[in-house]
Amino acid sequence: MATQSHLLGERACWQQSLSGLQALVHWQPDQAAHWFNLGYVHGQMGSAAAAQHAFEQALRLSPRIDAAWLGLASALAEQGLWPRAVTAWVRHTECQPLCPDAFEHLVRVHAAHGATQAAGQWLSRLRAFDPRRAMCLEAALTARPTTRPTPLPIADGAPFEPTPPQGCA
Repeated sequence: MATQSHLLGERACWQQSLSGLQALVHWQPDQAAHWFNLGYVHGQMGSAAAAQHAFEQALRLSPRIDAAWLGLASALAEQGLWPRAVTAWVRHTECQPLCPDAFEHLVRVHAAHGATQAAGQWLSRLRAFDPRRAMCLEAALTARPTTRPTPLPIADGAPFEPTPPQGCA
């Protein structure tokens, strides 16, 4: 059933994949991989709160699933739960110190909220192993926010609209 749910997800048959994964976590609630996959499917379906719950369950069972920290951070960010999202991105960097994804999110969220020193520190760490990606993010530190920045930690529920740097895809 796990393989079938995975294959359905690859074909973007999210509802069918969701049904299979819900059955799996019911039958095998101690399998972190099932919870992780359920979180991923919920995320693809736009259910951030359900994705958050599933990723948290996966991490309770196996806190070293690096992709679950990244998924949890995304689900939290979608809900505006910025301090918790930042914590999850930091945990991802601890699990995967050479994966640039969480570093990029940390640079952007700190820069967008006026914490340029923290953004610069994350950018420096990223530059050490992915200088090209870091170069694309430098604009995030030099761009002037259009509104007054909110210092971190950001209150849960605070709005956040990231602006990608110009010229970097």
